[in-house]
Formats: sequence, C-alpha cells, structure tokens
Amino acid sequence: MIELKRILEAYDQTDFKKTKAALATVIKVEGSSYRSPGAKMYILQNGLWEGSVSGGCLEGDVLKKARQVMDEEKPVILTYDTSEESNHELGINLGCNGIIHIHIQPIRSQSKIIEYFRKLISIDQNHLLITELDDSLNVSLIDEKDLVTTNEPLSNSIDKLLLKQSSGWIKEDNKHFFFERFEPTLDLLVIGGGGDAQPVVKLANQLGWNVRLTDECIAHVFPKNFPNTQVIQCDRKYIGQEVTTSDHTAAVLMTHNLDYDRDALIDLLATKTPYIGIVGPRKRWNKIQAQLEDRGISLTPDILKRIHAPVGLDIGAETREEIALSIISEIKAFFSGRKAISLKQRKGSIHQKDPITGEVHKTPQFNI
Repeated sequence: MIELKRILEAYDQTDFKKTKAALATVIKVEGSSYRSPGAKMYILQNGLWEGSVSGGCLEGDVLKKARQVMDEEKPVILTYDTSEESNHELGINLGCNGIIHIHIQPIRSQSKIIEYFRKLISIDQNHLLITELDDSLNVSLIDEKDLVTTNEPLSNSIDKLLLKQSSGWIKEDNKHFFFERFEPTLDLLVIGGGGDAQPVVKLANQLGWNVRLTDECIAHVFPKNFPNTQVIQCDRKYIGQEVTTSDHTAAVLMTHNLDYDRDALIDLLATKTPYIGIVGPRKRWNKIQAQLEDRGISLTPDILKRIHAPVGLDIGAETREEIALSIISEIKAFFSGRKAISLKQRKGSIHQKDPITGEVHKTPQFNI
C-alpha cells in the first residue's frame, strides 16, 4: 500500500488548474520483469512522477507517452518487449526477456479511480479491484457480481483469477478486464522501547507497515524516539486488552526483561497473531519455555510455528541496525511464504507465474 499512499499524496498536491496528470499501470507481464502487474506510476506534465513501472529502464519512454495521453486525453496500452533483440528503440539493451503491457490513462480532478484507491487505503482489507477497459481504453470500475458473460473461455478465465484472488488482464471479444488484488498493510507490534527497537521501527516505517510500540516504562515510550509510530504505554497485565492484533500482525518482544517477555507472550498466544518473534539467545528462550511448561502451558507444534526465537534471519548481524534488518527480513519472508534463501539458489521464477502461459501474477503479501 505504500506506493499507493505516495501516489495519493502526489495527487492531493496536484493543482489541476495549472497542470495535467496521468496514471500508468502495469496490467500484464509475460516472462521476466522488474515489477509485477499492478505497479503504478503517477505522472505530471512537468515530468515529475511518483511510483514506478520498472526498475527505471522504461520510465523515460512511459513519461513521453504519458504526455501524449495528457495532451490528447486518450488512454493507451503500451507493450514493451524487453528481449535483447527488440528493445533497441528504448536506447538501451535490457535483456530481461519479458513482455510488459502498461495502460496509461489521463487523470483529472476528482478522479474516480484515485478516489477508489483512497477508499482501499482507508479500509485496509483484502480486496479484488476489477476494472473494465472499453473500446477507447477508458476505465470503468465494476464489481464481481457485474461480471456476467456468456463467453465460456472468458468466463473460465475470470473464474480462475477470482479463485486465485490474483492480478491479471483478460482481453476477449473486444473487452478488457484488469483484476488487481490489494491486501492489508502488514501490522508490526513492537513490545519494548529500548534503543534497539528504534531501527526496527524505522525500517518498518520505511516499508510502509503499520507500526505500534508498547512498553510499561514511561521512559521507553518517548514519542520523539519513534516518529510515525503509535506509541502506547501499557502495563504488561493489560496488553491483551489494550493492544489488538490480527492475522496480519507480526509481534516482536524485545523488552530484555525475561518476565515481561514471558507474560506478553502468554497474552499473544491467546490471540491469532501468526508471527511472534523474541529477541535474545536460544538459552533465554529455553528458560521461557521451561517457565511456560511449569505453568501448565503446552507449546504444541502449531504454537511453536508461530514463535520465532531467536528472532531474525542468520545474516551475521551484530549492530542494532543489522539486527533490525535481520528481524524485518524474516517477517517479510514469513508473510510472503518464502524460505528466505539467496535468489541464486531459488529454482524457477522469482515472481509467481502461470506454468502454461508464463504470465506473471502479483506475489501475495500474505501467504502463510
């Protein structure tokens, strides 16, 4: 959602009496590409933009085409073949071996599509946005119940995308449908406001996550140390009452107080929080385990899957900042359903692809 939020901020700052704007959206990818379907780029007439549709290689040409769209007020679909033999018209040799389809539409004041993005950000829930492009490639927002068709291949394709809750572009009988999945923002709950919590919070904020921090010590919840973060002073006895969690919450216990971490863990185990990380060495976690067992709390295999202790990936982290990177990386990998191995070791595509067509689908944020 962070890219969408930045685009919305840029849109709100646009003076449409003085300038024009356009929105470029990746609607389909075949083969390899830096960005997946749904990637967006908000473009102003003066050449400034927010967001991206590639790693920087296509933005210049998209900017030129977007200016034409603004001047003519007519949407277009651009197709870029980034194979080595066919992309010389871009002035560079990309060698990505992918075909990227990008829809560019003019954006005006009180744009329905931008306002719909505002709604999606506010509800912050799983949602499948469906847009239909007419013969002139203008966008209309539609609902799943409106997708009634007598064309069997089209109907089967639509059902497949709806079932997978995935992104994709379907063109059939002169009709264009673009399906785009939006997921809730990942929620990070940090328990413990010591110095090592600051880089964790900072990095999570940079990723656009919703970040909250709680501690029972008033000296640890100084808001200036945690900008852009909801800071909550709360006695450990009331964490379960004062702090809510969900199935897209990652909680990290880093109070450096064994009793505090243990009590907070007990409260979190009573919720559906899928990821609970605990800072500290393995021996410290073994002590907490023993104390839980003494209290009659059985750590079943399902519960142990939720607990990550010691927290973080093994990247040789030493400093606070490196440890924060280790923690945040493990959380991202967990919710994406990835093993956090080197891409060099990964077999197959980095992105999710249709095994038959090679079409790229948006990688899910939550795949646990």
